[in-house]
Amino acid sequence: MVRYLLYGRDTCPFCNHAEDYFISAGLEYHYLNMSTEPAEIARCKEFFGRETVPIILENCLTTGKTKMIGGYSDLMEYVCQDD
Repeated sequence: MVRYLLYGRDTCPFCNHAEDYFISAGLEYHYLNMSTEPAEIARCKEFFGRETVPIILENCLTTGKTKMIGGYSDLMEYVCQDD
């Protein structure tokens, strides 16, 4: 079983697209809205080596293993691999 972690801001259109995708696909996700915490989103960007949001991770609930997906475009490429 997998869930996705979405670090983003509610003012970011790509963050909103990613959330819309998770909802429409019926996937479990947790949205960490960092809109009111610019210093925290800066730390997340630095930690994950990303310049923009969203930052999307896949987390296996069975093993605890977490894998970086990337941003919204990366998410779309990732889910299309399964087709």
